[in-house]
Amino acid sequence: EEQKPVGILTGTGGIADHIPEIMDFAHRTASAERIIYDDDPAKLVRRLLAIVAVHEGPTRESDIGGEKEEKSVDDVKSDKFRAQKLAREKGKRKNSHEEYD
Repeated sequence: EEQKPVGILTGTGGIADHIPEIMDFAHRTASAERIIYDDDPAKLVRRLLAIVAVHEGPTRESDIGGEKEEKSVDDVKSDKFRAQKLAREKGKRKNSHEEYD
């Protein structure tokens, strides 16, 4: 429903092996690039990360379906502030790691 990629580790003997049946029973569908099945954990994570890198998921509930909301001036300012804050924090973390290298 949220259009986010999901990785399912199969072959574990648990409910994960029954997800296709559950999806069918619940009348749910998802594209092959949204639900990834694999019995190799490392391969599953690599495949999932590759998909996440290519597809940006919805950021707001209203982006999931239906009509799209236009961003308000406050939303844009908030997004810009958040991005600047993350950049500052990333710079601080990078500098703190250099002290120990």
